[in-house]
Amino acid sequence: MLASFIAYIPELFNMVFNQFFSSFLAFFFMGGNICNLIILILGYINCRRQYAASNADLIHKLQSLRILTPISILMPCYNEEKSIVDSIHSMFNLEYPDIEIVVCNDGSKDNSLQILIDEFDLVAVNLETPMILSTMPVRQTFISRSDRRLFVIDKDNGGKADALNACINFSRNPLVCCVDSDSLLDSDGLVRVALPFLNDPDRTIAVGGTISIISGNGNDFNRSVPFTIAGMVQSVEYLRAFLVGRMGWDYLGCTTIISGAFGLFKKSILIKVGGYTRESIGEDMELLLRLHDYCKEHKEQYRVHFLPDPVCWTEAPSDFETLGKQRSRWQQGLCDSLWRTRSLMFKKGGGKLSWIALPYLLFFEAIAPLIESFSYFLLALAFVMGWSVWHEVVLLAAVTNLFGIVMNFTALVIDQLTFTRYTAQSDLLKLMIGSVVEQIGYRQLHLYWRVRGMYRWARGGHSWGDMKRKGFRSGAPSTRIKASQAGLSPLEVTPTGREQDSLTVVSDKENSKSA
Repeated sequence: MLASFIAYIPELFNMVFNQFFSSFLAFFFMGGNICNLIILILGYINCRRQYAASNADLIHKLQSLRILTPISILMPCYNEEKSIVDSIHSMFNLEYPDIEIVVCNDGSKDNSLQILIDEFDLVAVNLETPMILSTMPVRQTFISRSDRRLFVIDKDNGGKADALNACINFSRNPLVCCVDSDSLLDSDGLVRVALPFLNDPDRTIAVGGTISIISGNGNDFNRSVPFTIAGMVQSVEYLRAFLVGRMGWDYLGCTTIISGAFGLFKKSILIKVGGYTRESIGEDMELLLRLHDYCKEHKEQYRVHFLPDPVCWTEAPSDFETLGKQRSRWQQGLCDSLWRTRSLMFKKGGGKLSWIALPYLLFFEAIAPLIESFSYFLLALAFVMGWSVWHEVVLLAAVTNLFGIVMNFTALVIDQLTFTRYTAQSDLLKLMIGSVVEQIGYRQLHLYWRVRGMYRWARGGHSWGDMKRKGFRSGAPSTRIKASQAGLSPLEVTPTGREQDSLTVVSDKENSKSA
């Protein structure tokens, strides 16, 4: 009898898998595909609406007027010696009437700070650190003698969130634009992203813009799609996520993330919620969810916008090792952000954000890697055991991957019908190749990275790992001159001294003579 029961066990598992797990997987994947289709349709509607409302003449007129709210551009920097200079120069070239650039060197181990000193003729100044938001100790502050709009902070390493909080402390303007130190903005990008604050200054608290990949070869950069598997796939991912995905959620008023690479915020609301959370892994998403929670809790009327037109170009990982570290961290950040703001989930009075957007992120983004991994495990087990369910799992996986390819091609078509970010035939061909590869082969590798990110989050890991950069320059400046070697002494000024028209730099020799 025992032998008969043991022989019946495989049949029992086969029956369970056929009647339960196969139905569950079919329901889960079809539900996710239907949700993605709805978001795609809403994203297209929103893109068409914003494309029709765009007014290039108005943008050019506003660039010459001083009616736009002054903006402080915040740039955290950690080991960015290959790209930081070009990023700052691109900020100087922005067609915006009133900006300042606040760079925070977050304890870089490379020559980032020295390159900034050499390139922008920085001079040390002694300022009292404003204790608005708590940060790691500030070592020194600098101001540029070549362009007074640049202010640099050198502090102990505390992470990106801590560096951004330090930038907020020293910023002077009511709006702050957070960008990565390897980012380049379209010349009119800042004007476009500031328009919602001009149109609705009382309710608008945050605006995000589109991120696209820039191709750098170490000597120059261009906006074409990189001709590598990693580059083509990432270009497709960014196009689908920003142009379709986030536009769809913006249509519902449920924007859950503004990328840390390019986002404009009302400074006062950031201070009210305590700035960025230093311990957070995904500080950009966690911050925006806290802003939602704060405004809903205090019953404030507010708006968060996402715009498809102002583009921030960023250098993406060029090798799969670095790409894997980035995607694992993104999954860590997603899980961490949802956990930290779990009180917002299914919250009474939370609206569509609490009852639609966050549950979608929980089930179809955060938990989905585990379920999809289980489906592949089930497929392998069913094939080995000869269970009939493996036919259904293969069909389900094929349909899901095919639907993903259709989503990618649709995002490309939407771009061509609206903002036409890519026009060269070679770019369109590379995007079409990337649309297929992204779902067949890369999707499974990406799945492993996401599961790894979930495992690290569950273990409490906060490590980011070094990002390998090619940079946009052929090399770092050959001259290395420290401020003390240049005969510069720290300036004794007050925080308002940055607003004066001139600063007098007194060398050590002149100090000794006057003494």
